[in-house]
Amino acid sequence: MRPIESGKVVVRTVISIGLLTGIAGISHAQNGGETPQPGAVYVSTNQLANNEIVAYSRAADGTLTPLQTIDTGGLGTQGPTESQDAMVLSNDNSLLFTVNVGSDDISVFQVDPGTFELTFVQRIASGGDRPVSLDVREDLLYVVNSGLRSGISGFTIGENGMLTPIEGSIQPLSFGDDSPFGDVTLPCTNIFPALEAGVICNATQPAEIEFSPDGRFLVVSERLTNQFSIYTLDENGVAGDRQSRTSNGESPFGMHFTPDGQLLVAEAFLDRPGEGAASSYNLTDEGDTESITDSLKTGQSTSCWIEVTPDGRYAYITNPGNASITGLRILGNGELRLVGDDGVVATPNDPRDEDITPDGRYLYVLNNAAGSVDGFRVNRNGTLDEVTTTGTVLPFFGLGLAAF
Repeated sequence: MRPIESGKVVVRTVISIGLLTGIAGISHAQNGGETPQPGAVYVSTNQLANNEIVAYSRAADGTLTPLQTIDTGGLGTQGPTESQDAMVLSNDNSLLFTVNVGSDDISVFQVDPGTFELTFVQRIASGGDRPVSLDVREDLLYVVNSGLRSGISGFTIGENGMLTPIEGSIQPLSFGDDSPFGDVTLPCTNIFPALEAGVICNATQPAEIEFSPDGRFLVVSERLTNQFSIYTLDENGVAGDRQSRTSNGESPFGMHFTPDGQLLVAEAFLDRPGEGAASSYNLTDEGDTESITDSLKTGQSTSCWIEVTPDGRYAYITNPGNASITGLRILGNGELRLVGDDGVVATPNDPRDEDITPDGRYLYVLNNAAGSVDGFRVNRNGTLDEVTTTGTVLPFFGLGLAAF
Protein backbone atom coordinates (compact mmCIF):
# COMPACT_ATOMS: atom_id res chain seq x y z
CA MET A 1 0.00 0.00 0.00
CA ARG A 2 1.12 3.55 -0.69
CA PRO A 3 1.99 5.22 2.63
CA ILE A 4 -0.21 8.21 3.40
CA GLU A 5 1.16 10.19 6.28
CA SER A 6 -1.06 11.81 8.88
CA GLY A 7 -2.71 15.03 7.79
CA LYS A 8 -2.51 16.21 11.41
CA VAL A 9 0.98 15.64 12.76
CA VAL A 10 3.84 16.56 10.47
CA VAL A 11 7.34 17.39 11.70
CA ARG A 12 8.92 20.08 9.55
CA THR A 13 12.26 21.87 9.51
CA VAL A 14 11.95 25.33 11.07
CA ILE A 15 14.38 28.07 10.12
CA SER A 16 16.00 30.22 12.76
CA ILE A 17 14.65 33.44 14.16
CA GLY A 18 17.59 35.30 12.68
CA LEU A 19 16.68 34.27 9.16
CA LEU A 20 13.13 35.45 9.68
CA THR A 21 13.84 38.93 10.95
CA GLY A 22 13.79 40.39 7.47
CA ILE A 23 10.55 38.71 6.43
CA ALA A 24 7.73 40.89 7.71
CA GLY A 25 4.49 39.21 8.60
CA ILE A 26 5.58 35.62 7.95
CA SER A 27 5.06 33.03 10.68
CA HIS A 28 7.73 30.77 12.13
CA ALA A 29 5.36 28.07 10.86
CA GLN A 30 6.39 28.90 7.31
CA ASN A 31 8.30 26.08 5.66
CA GLY A 32 11.81 27.39 5.22
CA GLY A 33 11.09 30.68 3.44
CA GLU A 34 10.25 28.91 0.18
CA THR A 35 8.15 30.61 -2.46
CA PRO A 36 4.45 30.23 -1.55
CA GLN A 37 2.69 27.60 -3.62
CA PRO A 38 -0.97 27.47 -4.71
CA GLY A 39 -3.35 24.91 -3.25
CA ALA A 40 -7.01 24.37 -2.44
CA VAL A 41 -9.66 24.59 0.28
CA TYR A 42 -12.60 22.18 0.58
CA VAL A 43 -15.86 22.49 2.55
CA SER A 44 -18.85 20.16 2.91
CA THR A 45 -22.35 21.66 2.52
CA ASN A 46 -23.93 19.10 4.90
CA GLN A 47 -27.35 19.46 3.27
CA LEU A 48 -30.27 17.14 4.02
CA ALA A 49 -31.18 16.14 0.46
CA ASN A 50 -27.59 15.61 -0.61
CA ASN A 51 -24.17 16.42 0.69
CA GLU A 52 -21.73 18.23 -1.61
CA ILE A 53 -18.12 19.35 -1.50
CA VAL A 54 -17.44 22.94 -2.50
CA ALA A 55 -13.85 23.35 -3.70
CA TYR A 56 -11.83 26.57 -3.96
CA SER A 57 -8.50 27.03 -5.65
CA ARG A 58 -6.03 28.89 -3.44
CA ALA A 59 -3.58 31.33 -4.99
CA ALA A 60 -0.08 31.72 -3.59
CA ASP A 61 -1.16 34.97 -1.90
CA GLY A 62 -3.92 33.12 -0.02
CA THR A 63 -6.92 34.36 -2.01
CA LEU A 64 -9.64 31.85 -2.92
CA THR A 65 -11.55 31.32 -6.19
CA PRO A 66 -14.55 28.96 -6.64
CA LEU A 67 -13.35 25.82 -8.42
CA GLN A 68 -15.90 22.99 -8.28
CA THR A 69 -18.98 21.59 -6.55
CA ILE A 70 -19.25 17.79 -6.45
CA ASP A 71 -21.78 15.41 -4.88
CA THR A 72 -20.57 13.06 -2.13
CA GLY A 73 -23.35 10.57 -2.85
CA GLY A 74 -24.40 10.78 0.80
CA LEU A 75 -26.63 12.90 3.03
CA GLY A 76 -25.97 15.65 5.54
CA THR A 77 -28.03 16.89 8.49
CA GLN A 78 -28.33 20.63 7.75
CA GLY A 79 -27.59 21.14 11.42
CA PRO A 80 -24.56 21.38 13.72
CA THR A 81 -22.79 18.11 14.50
CA GLU A 82 -20.55 19.64 17.20
CA SER A 83 -17.37 17.98 15.94
CA GLN A 84 -13.95 18.73 14.46
CA ASP A 85 -12.29 17.15 11.40
CA ALA A 86 -15.38 15.91 9.61
CA MET A 87 -13.16 16.25 6.53
CA VAL A 88 -9.43 15.44 6.20
CA LEU A 89 -6.76 15.30 3.50
CA SER A 90 -3.98 12.78 3.18
CA ASN A 91 -0.60 14.39 3.80
CA ASP A 92 0.39 14.24 0.14
CA ASN A 93 -2.96 15.94 -0.65
CA SER A 94 -3.87 13.20 -3.13
CA LEU A 95 -7.01 12.05 -1.28
CA LEU A 96 -9.88 13.80 0.49
CA PHE A 97 -12.12 12.01 3.00
CA THR A 98 -15.41 13.37 4.34
CA VAL A 99 -18.26 12.10 6.52
CA ASN A 100 -21.89 11.97 5.44
CA VAL A 101 -23.56 12.33 8.83
CA GLY A 102 -27.11 11.86 7.57
CA SER A 103 -26.46 8.61 5.67
CA ASP A 104 -23.90 7.06 8.07
CA ASP A 105 -21.06 6.74 5.59
CA ILE A 106 -17.74 8.15 4.34
CA SER A 107 -16.95 9.48 0.86
CA VAL A 108 -13.48 9.39 -0.70
CA PHE A 109 -12.17 11.63 -3.51
CA GLN A 110 -8.93 11.80 -5.48
CA VAL A 111 -7.39 15.28 -5.77
CA ASP A 112 -5.98 16.24 -9.17
CA PRO A 113 -2.38 17.39 -8.52
CA GLY A 114 -2.56 20.10 -11.19
CA THR A 115 -6.07 21.53 -11.02
CA PHE A 116 -6.98 20.44 -7.43
CA GLU A 117 -10.37 19.26 -8.71
CA LEU A 118 -11.95 16.22 -7.07
CA THR A 119 -12.90 12.87 -8.59
CA PHE A 120 -15.27 10.59 -6.68
CA VAL A 121 -13.70 7.28 -5.61
CA GLN A 122 -15.94 5.55 -3.09
CA ARG A 123 -18.76 5.82 -0.58
CA ILE A 124 -18.60 3.28 2.27
CA ALA A 125 -20.53 2.64 5.50
CA SER A 126 -18.79 4.17 8.52
CA GLY A 127 -19.24 1.14 10.77
CA GLY A 128 -21.83 2.89 12.92
CA ASP A 129 -24.38 5.69 12.98
CA ARG A 130 -23.78 9.41 12.55
CA PRO A 131 -20.03 9.64 11.74
CA VAL A 132 -18.65 13.01 12.88
CA SER A 133 -14.82 12.97 12.83
CA LEU A 134 -11.97 11.33 10.90
CA ASP A 135 -8.22 10.95 11.14
CA VAL A 136 -5.63 9.44 8.78
CA ARG A 137 -2.20 8.00 9.51
CA GLU A 138 -0.15 6.23 6.83
CA ASP A 139 -2.50 3.61 5.34
CA LEU A 140 -5.06 3.79 8.18
CA LEU A 141 -8.24 5.83 8.56
CA TYR A 142 -10.37 5.84 11.71
CA VAL A 143 -13.79 7.40 12.26
CA VAL A 144 -15.83 8.08 15.40
CA ASN A 145 -19.60 7.59 15.19
CA SER A 146 -21.92 9.49 17.54
CA GLY A 147 -25.32 7.88 16.93
CA LEU A 148 -27.11 4.88 18.39
CA ARG A 149 -24.41 2.56 16.97
CA SER A 150 -21.62 4.71 18.35
CA GLY A 151 -17.91 4.11 18.73
CA ILE A 152 -14.83 3.99 16.55
CA SER A 153 -14.11 1.95 13.44
CA GLY A 154 -11.04 1.59 11.26
CA PHE A 155 -10.20 1.16 7.58
CA THR A 156 -7.12 0.47 5.49
CA ILE A 157 -6.46 2.77 2.52
CA GLY A 158 -5.59 1.11 -0.75
CA GLU A 159 -3.30 2.54 -3.42
CA ASN A 160 -6.29 3.89 -5.32
CA GLY A 161 -7.83 5.42 -2.18
CA MET A 162 -10.39 2.66 -1.66
CA LEU A 163 -11.25 1.97 1.99
CA THR A 164 -11.49 -1.54 3.41
CA PRO A 165 -12.92 -2.11 6.92
CA ILE A 166 -10.45 -3.53 9.46
CA GLU A 167 -11.82 -6.64 11.09
CA GLY A 168 -12.08 -6.23 14.87
CA SER A 169 -11.51 -2.46 14.82
CA ILE A 170 -15.00 -1.41 15.97
CA GLN A 171 -14.82 -0.37 19.63
CA PRO A 172 -17.35 1.39 21.89
CA LEU A 173 -17.07 4.75 23.61
CA SER A 174 -17.13 5.05 27.39
CA PHE A 175 -20.92 4.60 27.41
CA GLY A 176 -21.10 1.39 25.42
CA ASP A 177 -21.55 -2.33 25.66
CA ASP A 178 -18.52 -2.78 27.93
CA SER A 179 -19.44 0.14 30.21
CA PRO A 180 -21.01 -0.34 33.66
CA PHE A 181 -23.36 2.47 32.65
CA GLY A 182 -24.76 0.45 29.74
CA ASP A 183 -25.48 1.87 26.30
CA VAL A 184 -26.69 5.31 27.39
CA THR A 185 -28.34 7.38 24.65
CA LEU A 186 -30.29 10.60 24.23
CA PRO A 187 -32.23 12.18 21.38
CA CYS A 188 -30.10 14.17 18.97
CA THR A 189 -32.91 16.72 19.11
CA ASN A 190 -31.12 18.32 22.05
CA ILE A 191 -28.81 19.68 19.35
CA PHE A 192 -31.13 20.63 16.51
CA PRO A 193 -34.80 19.73 17.14
CA ALA A 194 -36.39 20.38 13.74
CA LEU A 195 -33.97 18.47 11.54
CA GLU A 196 -32.98 15.47 13.66
CA ALA A 197 -36.26 14.44 15.27
CA GLY A 198 -36.20 10.76 16.15
CA VAL A 199 -32.43 10.38 15.68
CA ILE A 200 -30.70 8.89 18.71
CA CYS A 201 -27.18 9.88 19.83
CA ASN A 202 -24.73 8.35 22.27
CA ALA A 203 -24.66 10.27 25.54
CA THR A 204 -20.89 10.76 25.42
CA GLN A 205 -21.26 13.16 22.44
CA PRO A 206 -17.83 12.49 20.85
CA ALA A 207 -16.29 15.50 19.13
CA GLU A 208 -13.02 14.33 17.55
CA ILE A 209 -10.73 11.36 16.95
CA GLU A 210 -6.92 11.73 16.70
CA PHE A 211 -3.95 9.43 16.15
CA SER A 212 -1.02 9.97 18.49
CA PRO A 213 2.13 11.03 16.59
CA ASP A 214 3.77 7.60 17.07
CA GLY A 215 0.63 5.81 15.86
CA ARG A 216 0.29 3.74 19.03
CA PHE A 217 -2.92 5.32 20.30
CA LEU A 218 -6.23 6.81 19.21
CA VAL A 219 -7.76 9.57 21.33
CA VAL A 220 -11.46 10.51 21.28
CA SER A 221 -12.79 13.60 23.08
CA GLU A 222 -16.17 13.05 24.79
CA ARG A 223 -17.97 16.33 25.37
CA LEU A 224 -20.67 15.25 27.82
CA THR A 225 -18.60 12.87 29.97
CA ASN A 226 -15.72 15.38 30.28
CA GLN A 227 -13.17 12.75 29.42
CA PHE A 228 -11.13 11.07 26.71
CA SER A 229 -11.41 7.50 25.45
CA ILE A 230 -7.93 6.28 24.51
CA TYR A 231 -7.41 3.11 22.46
CA THR A 232 -4.24 1.12 21.94
CA LEU A 233 -3.45 0.13 18.33
CA ASP A 234 -1.70 -3.13 17.54
CA GLU A 235 0.81 -3.70 14.72
CA ASN A 236 -2.05 -4.33 12.29
CA GLY A 237 -3.86 -1.10 13.14
CA VAL A 238 -6.59 -2.82 15.17
CA ALA A 239 -7.89 -0.73 18.07
CA GLY A 240 -8.56 -2.22 21.48
CA ASP A 241 -7.93 -1.79 25.21
CA ARG A 242 -9.88 1.45 25.69
CA GLN A 243 -8.91 3.59 28.67
CA SER A 244 -10.88 6.53 30.08
CA ARG A 245 -9.01 9.66 31.15
CA THR A 246 -10.57 12.72 32.76
CA SER A 247 -10.38 16.08 30.98
CA ASN A 248 -8.99 19.12 32.81
CA GLY A 249 -12.03 21.17 31.83
CA GLU A 250 -15.63 20.66 30.83
CA SER A 251 -16.73 19.73 27.32
CA PRO A 252 -13.40 18.78 25.68
CA PHE A 253 -14.03 19.40 21.99
CA GLY A 254 -11.37 19.87 19.29
CA MET A 255 -7.90 18.37 19.70
CA HIS A 256 -4.55 18.58 17.95
CA PHE A 257 -1.13 17.09 18.66
CA THR A 258 1.95 19.29 18.33
CA PRO A 259 4.96 17.99 16.35
CA ASP A 260 6.60 17.25 19.73
CA GLY A 261 3.66 15.08 20.78
CA GLN A 262 1.79 17.29 23.23
CA LEU A 263 -2.01 17.07 23.00
CA LEU A 264 -3.84 20.42 22.86
CA VAL A 265 -7.57 20.48 23.60
CA ALA A 266 -10.21 23.19 23.28
CA GLU A 267 -12.76 23.20 26.12
CA ALA A 268 -16.27 24.60 25.53
CA PHE A 269 -17.52 24.42 29.14
CA LEU A 270 -21.07 23.65 27.94
CA ASP A 271 -21.03 26.92 25.98
CA ARG A 272 -21.37 29.02 29.13
CA PRO A 273 -20.55 32.67 28.35
CA GLY A 274 -16.91 33.61 28.78
CA GLU A 275 -15.80 30.21 30.15
CA GLY A 276 -13.98 28.77 27.13
CA ALA A 277 -10.52 27.36 27.79
CA ALA A 278 -7.64 25.28 26.44
CA SER A 279 -5.52 22.57 28.05
CA SER A 280 -2.35 20.74 27.05
CA TYR A 281 -1.19 17.24 27.99
CA ASN A 282 1.62 14.79 27.54
CA LEU A 283 0.54 11.30 26.46
CA THR A 284 2.67 8.67 28.21
CA ASP A 285 3.90 5.36 26.81
CA GLU A 286 1.07 3.70 28.73
CA GLY A 287 -1.59 5.96 27.23
CA ASP A 288 -2.06 8.11 30.34
CA THR A 289 -2.59 11.88 30.08
CA GLU A 290 -0.31 14.14 32.13
CA SER A 291 -1.53 17.73 32.38
CA ILE A 292 0.83 20.53 31.30
CA THR A 293 -1.55 23.52 31.16
CA ASP A 294 -4.76 23.10 33.12
CA SER A 295 -7.68 24.96 31.46
CA LEU A 296 -6.17 28.26 30.40
CA LYS A 297 -9.20 30.56 30.09
CA THR A 298 -9.70 32.24 26.74
CA GLY A 299 -12.33 34.65 28.09
CA GLN A 300 -14.47 33.63 25.11
CA SER A 301 -17.59 31.51 24.65
CA THR A 302 -17.89 28.13 22.88
CA SER A 303 -14.14 27.58 22.48
CA CYS A 304 -14.48 24.51 20.27
CA TRP A 305 -12.20 24.04 17.23
CA ILE A 306 -8.41 24.10 17.54
CA GLU A 307 -5.54 23.89 15.02
CA VAL A 308 -1.76 24.01 15.49
CA THR A 309 0.82 25.51 13.14
CA PRO A 310 3.15 22.90 11.58
CA ASP A 311 6.13 24.16 13.59
CA GLY A 312 4.18 23.80 16.85
CA ARG A 313 4.62 27.44 17.93
CA TYR A 314 1.02 28.64 17.77
CA ALA A 315 -2.52 27.29 18.02
CA TYR A 316 -5.83 28.90 17.07
CA ILE A 317 -9.24 28.29 18.64
CA THR A 318 -12.48 29.41 17.01
CA ASN A 319 -15.15 30.79 19.34
CA PRO A 320 -18.51 31.18 17.53
CA GLY A 321 -20.20 32.37 20.73
CA ASN A 322 -18.03 35.50 20.68
CA ALA A 323 -17.37 35.71 16.94
CA SER A 324 -13.64 35.51 17.59
CA ILE A 325 -10.46 33.51 17.08
CA THR A 326 -8.12 33.02 20.03
CA GLY A 327 -4.38 32.75 19.42
CA LEU A 328 -2.26 30.59 21.75
CA ARG A 329 1.52 30.59 22.04
CA ILE A 330 2.95 27.11 22.68
CA LEU A 331 6.12 26.99 24.78
CA GLY A 332 8.76 24.32 24.28
CA ASN A 333 7.38 22.12 27.06
CA GLY A 334 3.81 22.41 25.78
CA GLU A 335 2.66 25.16 28.13
CA LEU A 336 0.08 27.54 26.66
CA ARG A 337 -0.03 31.34 26.76
CA LEU A 338 -2.46 33.77 25.14
CA VAL A 339 -1.18 35.77 22.16
CA GLY A 340 -1.26 39.41 23.24
CA ASP A 341 -3.29 40.67 26.18
CA ASP A 342 -6.55 38.80 25.62
CA GLY A 343 -5.69 36.26 22.93
CA VAL A 344 -8.16 37.62 20.36
CA VAL A 345 -6.41 37.68 16.97
CA ALA A 346 -9.42 37.95 14.62
CA THR A 347 -13.17 38.57 14.78
CA PRO A 348 -15.00 36.77 11.94
CA ASN A 349 -18.77 36.55 12.25
CA ASP A 350 -19.34 32.87 13.12
CA PRO A 351 -16.03 30.96 13.01
CA ARG A 352 -16.21 27.17 13.29
CA ASP A 353 -14.25 24.52 11.36
CA GLU A 354 -10.69 25.57 10.49
CA ASP A 355 -7.43 24.35 8.95
CA ILE A 356 -3.88 25.62 8.43
CA THR A 357 -1.94 25.10 5.20
CA PRO A 358 1.03 22.70 5.48
CA ASP A 359 3.54 25.56 5.06
CA GLY A 360 1.94 27.39 8.00
CA ARG A 361 1.29 30.58 6.02
CA TYR A 362 -2.53 30.63 6.00
CA LEU A 363 -5.41 29.78 8.33
CA TYR A 364 -8.84 29.17 6.76
CA VAL A 365 -12.08 29.28 8.75
CA LEU A 366 -15.64 28.28 7.91
CA ASN A 367 -17.82 31.31 8.73
CA ASN A 368 -21.16 29.55 9.13
CA ALA A 369 -23.58 32.43 9.60
CA ALA A 370 -22.08 34.34 6.68
CA GLY A 371 -21.89 31.25 4.45
CA SER A 372 -18.28 32.02 3.61
CA VAL A 373 -14.70 30.84 4.03
CA ASP A 374 -12.38 33.45 5.52
CA GLY A 375 -8.62 33.26 5.08
CA PHE A 376 -5.89 34.78 7.27
CA ARG A 377 -2.13 35.13 6.97
CA VAL A 378 -0.31 33.80 10.05
CA ASN A 379 2.20 36.40 11.23
CA ARG A 380 5.45 35.55 12.96
CA ASN A 381 4.17 36.96 16.29
CA GLY A 382 1.05 34.77 16.16
CA THR A 383 -1.35 37.49 15.06
CA LEU A 384 -3.57 37.10 11.98
CA ASP A 385 -4.27 39.34 9.00
CA GLU A 386 -7.31 38.66 6.81
CA VAL A 387 -6.36 38.05 3.19
CA THR A 388 -9.56 36.69 1.61
CA THR A 389 -13.24 35.89 1.99
CA THR A 390 -15.40 33.96 -0.43
CA GLY A 391 -18.56 35.95 0.29
CA THR A 392 -21.93 34.29 0.87
CA VAL A 393 -21.75 31.19 -1.32
CA LEU A 394 -22.25 28.33 1.16
CA PRO A 395 -25.51 27.10 2.72
CA PHE A 396 -26.04 27.45 6.45
CA PHE A 397 -24.50 24.71 8.61
CA GLY A 398 -21.68 23.61 6.36
CA LEU A 399 -19.44 21.02 7.94
CA GLY A 400 -15.71 20.39 7.88
CA LEU A 401 -12.90 22.28 6.17
CA ALA A 402 -9.61 20.99 4.73
CA ALA A 403 -6.88 23.17 3.23
CA PHE A 404 -3.47 22.83 1.59
